[in-house]
Amino acid sequence: MQDQALKDKAVRGVVWYGGSRAALQLLSWVLTIAVARVLVPGDYGLFGMCSVYTGLVDFLNELGFGAAIVQRKEVSEDDLHTLFWFSVIVSVLIYGLTYLAAPLVAAFYRHEHVTEVLRVLGLVFILTNLRLVPWNLLTRAVDFKRRSIIEVVSNMLGVVSTFLLARGGWGVWSLVLGVLVREGVLCVLVFAQSHWRPQLRFAWVNLRKLSSFSLNLSGARIAWYLYDNSDRLIIGRYLGEQTLGYYTLALRLTTELSGRVLSIINQVAFPVYSRLQDDHERLKSYFLMSVQLACLIIIPFLAGLSLVSADVIPLLLKPKWAPMIPSLNIMCWAAMAMMINSLSAPLVLAKGRTALLLKFNLLNLAVMPAAFYLATRFGLQAICLMWLLVFPVLAILWIAAVKRCVVFEWTELGQSLRPAFVSTAVLVLAVFLPQVTILKSLGPVLRTAVEVTLGIASYLGCLLAFYPQPLQQLLQFVRREKSEVVTVAV
Repeated sequence: MQDQALKDKAVRGVVWYGGSRAALQLLSWVLTIAVARVLVPGDYGLFGMCSVYTGLVDFLNELGFGAAIVQRKEVSEDDLHTLFWFSVIVSVLIYGLTYLAAPLVAAFYRHEHVTEVLRVLGLVFILTNLRLVPWNLLTRAVDFKRRSIIEVVSNMLGVVSTFLLARGGWGVWSLVLGVLVREGVLCVLVFAQSHWRPQLRFAWVNLRKLSSFSLNLSGARIAWYLYDNSDRLIIGRYLGEQTLGYYTLALRLTTELSGRVLSIINQVAFPVYSRLQDDHERLKSYFLMSVQLACLIIIPFLAGLSLVSADVIPLLLKPKWAPMIPSLNIMCWAAMAMMINSLSAPLVLAKGRTALLLKFNLLNLAVMPAAFYLATRFGLQAICLMWLLVFPVLAILWIAAVKRCVVFEWTELGQSLRPAFVSTAVLVLAVFLPQVTILKSLGPVLRTAVEVTLGIASYLGCLLAFYPQPLQQLLQFVRREKSEVVTVAV
C-alpha cells in the first residue's frame, strides 16, 4: 500500500510540476522576447554581472540544508525550527556583507552602477531563506500540486512585472524588481499553503546532525556555481557588458527548455530517490528512462533552434541581437552534454554521496575557468567552444563515477540515448539539405515555417518507424498521463 501511495504521489508530481513548468515556459518565452525587444544588451549585461555574485552567494546563504530536509529519512520538529532561525540569521548577515561588498564588485567589473543594483537585488537572500523550511517540506512530501500553484502564480506576477516595468522605461531595474516581486510573492504563498509555522526553538545539536550532508552539498554547489558562471564573470571583465548581454541571452535561450524539463524530472525524482535510496535496480531503471525521456524532448529542440536561428533571431528580437547567432548555435550543441550530466545529480544526492559531487565540481572548477580565460583572446565564440569541446570530456568522467553509485552499463546508457540522437540526425538532414538549396529563395517567415514543419515531421516520422515505444512514452508525458516512464520509476 505504501509503495502504491508513493507511485500515485510521483505521478501527480510529474503531472502538476510538468504542467506548471510547461505553462511557465511558454509565458517566459513570450515575455523574454517582449522584454528583449524593449531593453538593450547592456541592461542584460549589467543584470548578468550582479547575478553572478548573487547566484554564488545564494549557495552560501542556503548551506544545503534544504536538500537535507528532503534527503533524511527522519526530520524532527526541533530540527526544522532550528534550521529556520539559523537560515534567517545567516541571510541577514549575508545581505549586510553584500551591501558593504557591492562597491568592490563594481570595481571588479569597472561599472559603477553595479553597486546600486546589487544592493537592491541582494534582498532576495532574505526572502529565499524565509521560505526554506516550508518549501522543502512540500518537496519532501512530494506535494507538487501546491508547489506548482505557488510557482505559477509567483512567476507569472514576476515576469508580468518585469514586462510592465520595461515598457515603462525602467531599464535594468525592470529585471531586478521582477525578481524581487517573484520571490516576495513566493514567500507569502508558501507559508499560506503550508501548515508549518516557525516557533522560538533552537538547538545546536540539531544543526550538527544535518551538517555533514549539507556542508558537502553546499561546497559542491558553490564549486559548481563558480565554474558554471566563470564564463560570464570572465566575459564581463574582459569583453564588456554588451558582449556579456549577447552571451547571457544566448545561454538563456539554449538552456531554458532543457532546464525546465530537467527540473520536472529531477525535482520529482529527488524525494522519490531518497525514499528508495537502497533499491539499486529501481534507481537504475528510472535513471535510464529519465535520460531517454529528457533527450527525446530536448535534443531535437536544440538542434532545430540551431538550424533556424539565422532567420528566427532577427525576426523575433530585432537585428540588434543578430551578433549573438554564432554563439547561440554553438551553445545549442554544448547544452546537450550539460543536460545528460545534470540528470544524474539526484541519484548521487539521494544516496548521500555529496562528497563525490564536491570532488567532481572542484575538478570542473580547476579546468573550465582556465579554458574560458585562455579563450578570451579569440572572442566570444571561442569561449562558447570551450563548453562544446572541454566540458563533454568532464561529463564522461562524471558518468563513470555515477556508474559506481548506481551500477549500469555504458551500452544501457547508449540504448537510452539512441532514439533521440538517431531521430535528430534525420531531422538535421531533412532541414539542412532543403535549407541550402530550394528554400534559399523564400522569405524568412515562410522559410522558417517550412523548416519547422520538415523538422517535426522527419523527427516524429523516424521515431514512429524505428522507435515506437519511446515515442509513445513521449506522447504520454506531453498529455500528462500516467506514462510508463513514471510507472517504472517508482
